[in-house]
Parts: sequence; C-alpha cells; structure tokens
Amino acid sequence: MRIRDYRPDDVGALTRLFYDTIHATGLREYTPEQVAAWAPAPPDRDRWHARMSARHTLVAEEDGAILGFAELEENGHFDMLYVAREAVGTGVGGALCDAVEARARALGIARLFTEASKLARPVFARKGYALVAEQTVTPNGVALTNYRMEKFLR
Repeated sequence: MRIRDYRPDDVGALTRLFYDTIHATGLREYTPEQVAAWAPAPPDRDRWHARMSARHTLVAEEDGAILGFAELEENGHFDMLYVAREAVGTGVGGALCDAVEARARALGIARLFTEASKLARPVFARKGYALVAEQTVTPNGVALTNYRMEKFLR
C-alpha cells in the first residue's frame, strides 16, 4: 500500500467510497435513518473536487485500487478519514492517520482535531487522540452522535 496526494481523477472513486463505506459499515453503530441522513446520495463530484483540491487530501491505494482517504486543513482540522469497506480493519485507517500527522508536522501544525464517528473513534484513540467531548450533530435534520477529539504533535 502507498499513500499519495489526491489527483483530480480520484474524485469519482472517492465519492463512491464515501457513500458506499457509510452505507456498508455505518449500520454497525447508527440506525438506517442516521446512515441515510449522513450520506443521502453520493456527493457532487464538482463540489468534492473543489474541496479536496483546497485541502491536503491523502489517498491510500494498492495495485491501483483506492483503499481510503483522509483530509487535513491548514488549521489542523483532520476532517475526513474513510476506508473502503473491504479494507476496514487492515491498517489502512491507521496508515492514513500517520500520513496526516506527518504532513501536519511538515506544515508546522502543532495540534490536530477531528469529529470522529462512533466507527472512527477507536482508530483515533489508538493513535493517541484524546476525547474532548461527545456531541450531537444533525445532518439533514437527523441527530447523530460523534466525538470531538484532539492530538498535540511533538
């Protein structure tokens, strides 16, 4: 597996991965209504391309197949961490966390913070992120629990 920077031709695969992963794995911790609110449809490719191009978006791939992705904003916000359903539990999420931290250090970012889903919280906890608070968010009017977490880089 290798981790590389986002390329414009990744957008279709990443929007599908986001949607498919939430719908395939989200039901482990969230209700069908919550999953549908979180990802009601595959994201708009143009909007996502603009978003991913403006951030440090890292993509994990192996043998040409995209296994996951993560986004880092300049202010230290670790915004997304998604792993393809067939790669969940194989270390892809942890490798993406390590790559985001390395990029943050290179940028001089001292603190990373995120809003982790119930599914992602254990990955972040294993990587040393501390729980700041449990919170309720309401995508598309449906309440979901997630967790504000942070990590100070040394």
